[in-house]
Amino acid sequence: MHKGLDDFVNEVVNVKDLGILRDRFSKFVGDLGFSTFAYVGLHLPPHELPHPLVVSTYPDQWQTYYIETDLDKIDPVLTQCMRSMTPFTWDGLLDQQQISKRQRAIFFDASDIGLLHGLTVPIHGYGAEFGLLSVTSDATQKEFAQVTRRFLHELHIAALYYHTAVKNSLDAEAGPRAVVRLSPREMECLLWASHGKTSWETAEILKISENTVNFHLKSAMAKLGVYNKRQAVVKAIMLALICP
Repeated sequence: MHKGLDDFVNEVVNVKDLGILRDRFSKFVGDLGFSTFAYVGLHLPPHELPHPLVVSTYPDQWQTYYIETDLDKIDPVLTQCMRSMTPFTWDGLLDQQQISKRQRAIFFDASDIGLLHGLTVPIHGYGAEFGLLSVTSDATQKEFAQVTRRFLHELHIAALYYHTAVKNSLDAEAGPRAVVRLSPREMECLLWASHGKTSWETAEILKISENTVNFHLKSAMAKLGVYNKRQAVVKAIMLALICP
């Protein structure tokens, strides 16, 4: 694990204050070479939010303009997040022919106030959980591409940790909830997954079938309330259920 990512994860595990989380993530992305970030929690069950939860270090001018002109109704970044599970760059969206003139103008307007380039991580979770995290850069396109290629993996993982920390903060405000209890075999399978082992490799190590490994992983995902194996690993670590 990248040292900066390792430090960030250790710092946010027990943080329940959204302001502190914002400052920690701002420092993390700054150290990677990005300028600002914005997290948007659009659907965070079981919490019924009257409006999307937004944590951002974007310029106030842009945030005000975005809200007052209802750009969320046409923003191609939101549309892409709804149909994508993997990170994407804003430059990549501009290359798509189906982007309208008005949608393209969003990126040009953002560029005018310093949000020259952007990268967005879609976040999909169990029970239609949905959010996104974007980082921006005021560097040249070449420099932005270099930073993105170098730190894409770290940023993707950090976004999941940040999202989980935000959910934990909301849970703490809402009061106590049921304790997650994983079986010893479920924890074993998640532990090996955290080390990058496939289901087949884990099966060979534990001397069980690959189908059995997948059964335990799916059971753990259901208990943790997440959508995929990577999110299950992240949440299990955050809850101190496994220690890689």
